[in-house]
Amino acid sequence: VYVPVEPFTVNLQPENGEQYLQLTFTLQVGTLEEVELIKTNMPKVRSRILLLLSSKHASEINTPDGKQQLSQEIMQAVQDFQAGKF
Repeated sequence: VYVPVEPFTVNLQPENGEQYLQLTFTLQVGTLEEVELIKTNMPKVRSRILLLLSSKHASEINTPDGKQQLSQEIMQAVQDFQAGKF
């Protein structure tokens, strides 16, 4: 089951002038109950992800490894939400 997430545009931590990130993704969840939980709490989910994204430097996420790490951190943020760690 998939949950589309509205696109994000965030300012990154400054390195060489101002830089920003535009990101669009879809979450894959296991059950319809999880879909409803995420949809109902999407403002909290988005807030947590925005905090994560805005803490990054462009140099951290420019590489394939950096993108993979960011993906894992986003998944962890969503899993923390589902586990009630928000």
